[in-house]
Amino acid sequence: MSKTPYELRLELLMLAKQSLTEGYYAKIDAAKLTNPSAYPLVEMPNFPSESEVFALAESYKEFIERK
Repeated sequence: MSKTPYELRLELLMLAKQSLTEGYYAKIDAAKLTNPSAYPLVEMPNFPSESEVFALAESYKEFIERK
């Protein structure tokens, strides 16, 4: 069964959020591994904002719509 446009948009948003969230946690893990003793003192990355999620989802949508 095919998906509705709403379901497709939701999937793009979820994929974008998941991708940005995984990148965020990868940066935190890298900071912990690089210098464990300085971990609390290093500048931590910002958690992905709503606008970043929407921007990435929009870029996914544009990629999919390209012919």
